[in-house]
Formats: sequence, C-alpha cells, structure tokens
Amino acid sequence: MTTAHGLTLVATDAMGAPAGVFHLREHEGDVALSFAVPSKDPRVLREGLRLIIAALPARSRATRLRVEGCTENLAALSEAARENDDTWILTLPARAEAPASHAR
Repeated sequence: MTTAHGLTLVATDAMGAPAGVFHLREHEGDVALSFAVPSKDPRVLREGLRLIIAALPARSRATRLRVEGCTENLAALSEAARENDDTWILTLPARAEAPASHAR
C-alpha cells in the first residue's frame, strides 16, 4: 500500500455484481479501513475482512487494522478488540520476511 490515497477493493458476488466496497489507507502505523456493505448480509463484511487480514502483511508493515463505524461483532476475526462502541482493532498476522541473501 504505497499510494497516497490507499487501496480500494470491490467485493463481488458469484455473478460478478458489486457486493461491497473496502478502502484501506495507512495512518499512523496502522491501516484504517472504511467500507460500504449491505447491512442485511454481514457475511460480505466478515469474508472481506478475512481476505484483507490474510493479504495485508504482504502489502504493509502495519501490525493492526482499525475498523471504524462498525457495530458488527468482529471478535471471531483474528485477534479483535473493541476500542469503543463502533471501532474495532484487529491484530494482523506477523509479516513473513524474505530470506536473507547469502552474500559472499
């Protein structure tokens, strides 16, 4: 995530129709997430977050994902902690470091 404006992802359903939008940007050492998903189907949010959590360590050095404006219970995802009524902090998996080269 090296662009100044962050990264926008569009989730689609099995037919290819848009099902949700996720926008990520690095902010003060964390990745901040904003999203728009159907409120009647929390599976879109949960699956989107699961995929984002799995992919972020390869794209960012951040160790936490801040999800604001979310009243959905995210405790089952990753190591999530509720910061207040509508903000969750999700701990990202450790970043896999590339093996060191063997310089001679």
